Amino acid sequence: MPGRAAADKEEMRRPIVLLLTLGLAASAWSGSAPASAGAPCPQSGHIASVDFAFVPSLKSVPQGGTAFWDWCTTTGHNAVDLTPMELYDSGSGVLGDPPFSYTFVAAGRYPYVCTFHVGMDGTISVKLLVDPHAGNEDQAFDVTWAATPAPDGFVYDVQVRRPGSENWKSWKRAVKPASHAFHPDAGPGTYRFRSRMRILGTGHADWSKTATIHVDPAG
Repeated sequence: MPGRAAADKEEMRRPIVLLLTLGLAASAWSGSAPASAGAPCPQSGHIASVDFAFVPSLKSVPQGGTAFWDWCTTTGHNAVDLTPMELYDSGSGVLGDPPFSYTFVAAGRYPYVCTFHVGMDGTISVKLLVDPHAGNEDQAFDVTWAATPAPDGFVYDVQVRRPGSENWKSWKRAVKPASHAFHPDAGPGTYRFRSRMRILGTGHADWSKTATIHVDPAG
């Protein structure tokens, strides 16, 4: 399973001396210090779990980037992947516990919830990348949908919407590589791409935000 958790919540119930020791160890592992009374919460760039809301509710991270959740109240919350892939479950966190983190390797939208509180939800958005964004129909365009090849048991799907079409068509389905060169095959115009990560036989992330390239006539 890709990604990783940043804290062991079970250990955080020990006496205060051990709590501090474990807190520092967890901070070194995740790159973040635990939130505590009087300290800023959330830390810069982190998602805050406040009373019955995640702030921001939509968080963008790059391919291969890590999202951090800070526990900013004494009310217990968690962050649980809502896709059928079941990528992560933070366990319960309260003010003073280390942040939870998860690394997202592939483009897509990843909804999550706090299972303790109805309506407390959010989404992690990871963009698909194209390079260059504009060119002519004689050149190739690099389309990148992940930071790494798909982990064992996972694959990537990539779709394209060609100029003049309202329909998405499969371009790469159930592939392992993280990128591929695209050669315009429908003449000049705007091409749109989207992608997702999928676990074989179970489910998938939501489609990524659309990335576009504009293609001019050759010459």
